[in-house]
Amino acid sequence: LGSSPTQGTYYYKIAAVNADGKSADSNVATAEVGTVTPPPPTQQPPAVPSGLTAMVGKDTTGNSVVILTWQDNSSDEQGFNLYLSNSATGGFSKVATFGPGQTIVVHNVGSAATTFYYQVKSFNAGGESGASNTSSATVN
Repeated sequence: LGSSPTQGTYYYKIAAVNADGKSADSNVATAEVGTVTPPPPTQQPPAVPSGLTAMVGKDTTGNSVVILTWQDNSSDEQGFNLYLSNSATGGFSKVATFGPGQTIVVHNVGSAATTFYYQVKSFNAGGESGASNTSSATVN
């Protein structure tokens, strides 16, 4: 057959041969040769969102809110995870998840006087992207 047999069904019989003669043939064995389909490629995480901005505003009851916007740089995300920290240098925790294509959200922060630091990551079946830029908002 060689190293690249043609597609199809092959039939085989085996017999032993020595100085005394030849044995009876074995039963027929078959082998199918077909096209091997490689597995689908593993999905990669989506592109990192960019341009994250955080702006302080007020809701209708006068409580502070932070309005967050970012650029969606992917067409295959399943959503976005929002991360929050009280420090610009780390300690980010996931606080919310949003659907695909959503690039503006409102974080209700109440009346706390503090600075909030935000990052956003996109995700799909291949995993989570890297973090966006960090954006901060100071609520007074």
